[in-house]
Amino acid sequence: MATRASASIAGKLSAWATTSNDGEDATGSLPATTETISMKQLVAELAKQRAGLKDDVSHLIQESLKPLETAVGALRDTVGSFQARLVATETIAGENFERLTTAEATI
Repeated sequence: MATRASASIAGKLSAWATTSNDGEDATGSLPATTETISMKQLVAELAKQRAGLKDDVSHLIQESLKPLETAVGALRDTVGSFQARLVATETIAGENFERLTTAEATI
C-alpha cells in the first residue's frame, strides 16, 4: 500500500514526466512552479517500485506455471496409459506368435 509520501512523490514524478519541453526555461530546467524532488526521494521511490515489480513478476510467473504443471501432469498420465497399452499389446502379440508357431508345427 502506497504511503501518502510515496503517492506525493509519484504524483510529482508524473507531473514532471508529462511536462512538455515548452514548459522549460532557457536553461532546460522545469518551471519554478514544479516542486523539486530530491534525489534521495527519487531513489527511494524507484527502489519501492523495483521491489513491487519483482513481486509482481514473481507472482505472474507462479500463476502462469500452474496451467503448465497441470498440462504436464495430464501428459504424464497419457504417456503412462499408452505405455500400459503398449505392454498389453506386446504381450498379446507374443502370445499370438507362440500360438501361430505351435499351429504351423502341427500342420
